[in-house]
Amino acid sequence: MLLFAGSILGQWFAGWHVAREDALPHHQAVMTLGTYTTSPEFISSVFENWESEFLQMSAYVVLTARLVQRGSSESKDP
Repeated sequence: MLLFAGSILGQWFAGWHVAREDALPHHQAVMTLGTYTTSPEFISSVFENWESEFLQMSAYVVLTARLVQRGSSESKDP
């Protein structure tokens, strides 16, 4: 749970910093940390990150199970 909280906090702070840096050269209003938290930009980045992780892990599990079933050199005899 601590790793989850740390990753969300890191993404929250880093994303807010990037949003501020992007707004300054364009003379746009800079978002506060609270505004960034409820912005679609933050929510989208969190879902994209976690979607990528879940797809990667599911592909790893499926491919590992398939290779074990096919008798790869890394698997034991059934």
